[in-house]
Amino acid sequence: MMVTFHAYRLVPLLLLVACTSSEADPAPADAAAGDTDTAMQQSWAPVISPASGSVAYGSLVKLFAYETNTELRYTVDNTEPTPSSLLYSGPILVAPAGATMTVRAIAISPHKTPSEEVSATYTVKGGMIVHFKKPNNWASAHLHYWNSLPDNLGSTWPGPAMVDEGNGWYVASLAGQTASHLLFNAGGAPQTADLYWAKPEGWFDDGDFWDVAPERMTCCAYPGGKYKALVMSFDDGNQQDKPLIQIFNAHGIKGSFHLNSGLMANADKVHADEAVAVYAGHEVSVHSRTHPNVETMNQAQLEDEILGDKTALEALFGYPMRGLSYPFGSYNQLLLDLLPGWGLRYGRVVPSTNDFRLPGDFLLWRGSAHHSAAWDLAQNFVVRGVAEMGVLFIWGHSWELDGNQPNNSWDYMESLCGVLGNRDDTWYVSAADLTDYLLAVRGLQFSADGLSVFNPSTLAVFVKKNGTVVELGAGQALDL
Repeated sequence: MMVTFHAYRLVPLLLLVACTSSEADPAPADAAAGDTDTAMQQSWAPVISPASGSVAYGSLVKLFAYETNTELRYTVDNTEPTPSSLLYSGPILVAPAGATMTVRAIAISPHKTPSEEVSATYTVKGGMIVHFKKPNNWASAHLHYWNSLPDNLGSTWPGPAMVDEGNGWYVASLAGQTASHLLFNAGGAPQTADLYWAKPEGWFDDGDFWDVAPERMTCCAYPGGKYKALVMSFDDGNQQDKPLIQIFNAHGIKGSFHLNSGLMANADKVHADEAVAVYAGHEVSVHSRTHPNVETMNQAQLEDEILGDKTALEALFGYPMRGLSYPFGSYNQLLLDLLPGWGLRYGRVVPSTNDFRLPGDFLLWRGSAHHSAAWDLAQNFVVRGVAEMGVLFIWGHSWELDGNQPNNSWDYMESLCGVLGNRDDTWYVSAADLTDYLLAVRGLQFSADGLSVFNPSTLAVFVKKNGTVVELGAGQALDL
């Protein structure tokens, strides 16, 4: 089975042309010869390419006009096309995988009535599309892949060249494949780390894989129209969490605390009989039962350590655990595959971004910085004036503060929280609640013309409209 590559534009290309392509039938004889009759005549119907049939996920449908200065109007929701339907300005992406899609189109030429309708119906074969934001200093972008599923396909290094789709993005598709190991490269060095993707479409930008275009997130703000969010994520459940929580509470900060249920009887840990009171008002999350390195564990061992910790903490605290911090930052692909089925929606890893980016893959969430390296970031965060959502995600361990080291002491933490806390422009939020909100934003459904939006989630989402921020309730639609 061969892998084919397709591309489409994030920003539509102007593709209204007089049809001279071999993809279209020859123009009717009288259209080619011209017609001098001044009475209103009907426009010549457009041509759709390819014809109806089974196509690969990510294929492109093109419309062609016989006459110049002709508008092509079309629908993809099986409604009749009219002069107010979508205006064709570039290839139409066939999606989603496994679906049936019908394109119905008409042509409207100057001084003529709309043409008869033409249509084509496509059954979409499965496949995977990947987009890559090429670094400015890379000369080209290639996709190298191996051990793809289900056909065990692979490329010869450095893999096929990807197609430039504009705005720094490049695209390729693996027809018929549902998952693959892959990496992006510049025709050799430099290259990204080895990656794995198992969703119909993904966008990779500066170390993060997304299942929606990252630009989607510019549509919205946080609750109350805010653009800053602060997450404080601390591991291990030591007794030092108690004074740390007192500092958080004094500054209006919410923490996410990742606990080892199998170690709570140890003298240096917050004990089970006091934990509910200690962590009241903050998130408790999974950190494994006994804090092992889980990278080489099999499913039974992972169930014991990760699912076992989740089950024990839920019994103690009385609410579902929604995320975790990986012990020692360790994980494997098996664990990543298992976590969604266990109801765990985010996982924090050790590498940091040193910026305020939103997470791409919630299960491989890189924080902004360890608390000892967060001072300069905090100073920049409080003066940040960008009208796009950003998050300062600080992580660490409360027991480290006893070392009384520069940028790692109780006085330092008090000062850090003094800078960041009790600010009207900041959403103080747990990692779990931020995950839920960002997933709701990703789930917004926009009309094809971008003039309306529907919120299918159970959360209110704050959407930008004409320069202001408007609350879009759960299950509601909004004209933009």
